[in-house]
Amino acid sequence: DKLERQAETLEESQRSSLSLTEKVDDISRENGQLEQSIEALNLEKAHLAEQLSALSGEKDQLANSLAEARAELHKTEETFQTMKTENTRLARLVTDSETARLALENSTFWRISGPLRRLLNRLRGH
Repeated sequence: DKLERQAETLEESQRSSLSLTEKVDDISRENGQLEQSIEALNLEKAHLAEQLSALSGEKDQLANSLAEARAELHKTEETFQTMKTENTRLARLVTDSETARLALENSTFWRISGPLRRLLNRLRGH
């Protein structure tokens, strides 16, 4: 009787031991899978860090290009304003010259000296 109980206890202990061994194996497998997942995530994290660094470098280059483009635009705007001012001054000179030419052509001296100018032009060969 006592031997029978001890045999049952031993058998039950062996079943428990086997069950615990299976659970330890399951946990070990899960641990291995988790370690692989962690390794994969660390690799992805490193890859993302590289991409972030590259994008940061591109951002800096674009910021520099933008600053250069803005400086060039400012210089172009200044040149345009200078040219516009010069154009306005030249247009005024043309208008003033045209007004003076018309005044001269309409003057009495111009009309009286016309035959003399034509004679001088013929003598010059024009």
